[in-house]
Amino acid sequence: MNVLFFGLGRIGLPQSLVFAEAGHQVYGFDIDQEVVNGLLAGQLPFDEPEMGELLGSHLADRFRPIHKWQDVLPSIDAVVFTLGTKAPDARTCLEETEGDISPLEDILSELLTHPNVKRGILLVFRTTLFLGSTERLKYFVETNFGLHEGEDFLMSFVPERLVEGQAISEEKNLPKILSAFSPLGIEKVSALFKPVGGCQIIVSTPTTAEFCKLTDNSFRNTMFAFANELAMWSVRHGVDATEVIKAINTDYDRNNVPSPGFVSGYCLGKDPYIFEYGFNSLDINRDFHSLWYYGRRTNDSLVRYSVERVIKGLISVGKSPSQSKVAVLGLAFKEDVGDFRMSHAFDLIDGLIAAGVAKVTGFDPMLNFNKYTRIPAHYDGERFAWTSSMEPTLFSDVDAVLVAHRHEVLRKQDKASLTHLLVNAPRPLYIFDGWNVWRPAHSIDGIHYEALGFVAR
Repeated sequence: MNVLFFGLGRIGLPQSLVFAEAGHQVYGFDIDQEVVNGLLAGQLPFDEPEMGELLGSHLADRFRPIHKWQDVLPSIDAVVFTLGTKAPDARTCLEETEGDISPLEDILSELLTHPNVKRGILLVFRTTLFLGSTERLKYFVETNFGLHEGEDFLMSFVPERLVEGQAISEEKNLPKILSAFSPLGIEKVSALFKPVGGCQIIVSTPTTAEFCKLTDNSFRNTMFAFANELAMWSVRHGVDATEVIKAINTDYDRNNVPSPGFVSGYCLGKDPYIFEYGFNSLDINRDFHSLWYYGRRTNDSLVRYSVERVIKGLISVGKSPSQSKVAVLGLAFKEDVGDFRMSHAFDLIDGLIAAGVAKVTGFDPMLNFNKYTRIPAHYDGERFAWTSSMEPTLFSDVDAVLVAHRHEVLRKQDKASLTHLLVNAPRPLYIFDGWNVWRPAHSIDGIHYEALGFVAR
């Protein structure tokens, strides 16, 4: 098929290249013209394993970045939408009755009324949508333009389930959950995805497929929230949460409790709140929200909890927060990934500044590596410093360290390397380790070490 991709971001670009590898003729459009220009020059906007090889193999052949999608529309058989979704928060998902899908409506308005659009074009949504959005989009098109789904156009929702850092291999191998409004729609979307790879699971309606997408991420978020609740609760009782989790998981197949740690990012950070839209209207007699809503609230609250621990930790070692400098290590939303979007690290930094900390130094090995790892402009100023180099000089004037993520460079540290790394740090030095990766530091002289779910005695 001739396929047009709307959106060449962290998920759209890997998908589009896999589709080209599978034999489709792919045209990639992105509103960011710098991305399109870079791709035309053979330059990737971010790193993803195998992606460079696919771009080199198919650029200007089966993969063509374009500035104007209208120019190729006459030949397009299918459009795949991989645009990001507006991220609601804990309040708006309760106050708003339905999510805003007007950006997609605007695109469909222009696309489906274009004189050169093919009759029967397949429209596939692979971004997170509010429940019922595909149905709403179908209704919007049919009522506003007199077009009929199943004849003038076909519409489908196919959940995207990729993990950054594994997007290429997962797109080739993961099962594809397919949906459509008609047997013809299923036939067309199945034909589109068959050469891409992975088994096909056909569900009854697009809303069911949307439910699958939101269930995936809401379940994982809630599972991590359980571990984080354990960690925050265990400290109060002098119990090591990591010891508990290891003990109950060992040789006991019914348990698979994950390790505690910060949970954020572009999917887990918003999908549970997207899932919550309309839940209050559920016709049951109860005065509380969904389990996944409270799971997301728990993971959000971990930021405030950690900031409070750092402030108390500074005071416990005789430091005044208003005269202290804190090093925040790991700015990405996930380990070993170059993507700072919706990262808890910046919420931690905001919390530290709001709590009166004088200065913050942020470290990440991927700093300024791509457009997703640039520091937002409002963090410019004398209270902030940023670095991609983790050397002893980084710690020469800090009063506390907050390990915000477990990048490889952080988790591979042993006692000897930590002793060297922190040799110039003033003593006493307080460390709050959000991932339990710097535990050897608790036996270094002058270090007051605390981890999520663990306080050294």
